[in-house]
Amino acid sequence: MELNIKGQNIDLGEALRAYVEKTVEPTVEKHFGRAIKANVVFSREKSKRLRAVISVHAKRGILVQGHGAADDPQAAFDSAMERIEKQLRRYKSRLIKHKKGRGTDEGIFTAHKYIIAPEPAEEEALPEAADA
Repeated sequence: MELNIKGQNIDLGEALRAYVEKTVEPTVEKHFGRAIKANVVFSREKSKRLRAVISVHAKRGILVQGHGAADDPQAAFDSAMERIEKQLRRYKSRLIKHKKGRGTDEGIFTAHKYIIAPEPAEEEALPEAADA
């Protein structure tokens, strides 16, 4: 998985980068296997709080985004990661439920592979009706 970690007007330490790398990949792979790409951006809000924005491109057509804010960058990241994990879990369960419903044949009757022979009384009645 390609992982981009950026800081907008903030210097990110190696400890925070290592923590992000150690946390993002296993969390995403737990639900979707190998993900394509993830972006993590740290920025400072006007109120001096730190904001973490995470975008995960889990599979083709699946983009999940989450954000969190706190006084500590690791707490902001953890808050955003909780949201991402919750969204991934919900999306994965939605996909599983959709696949389970696809294979059922409710309401469809199977055709029988035999022909019902007419009763002998009906065969005899038919030629008499044709003579008349």
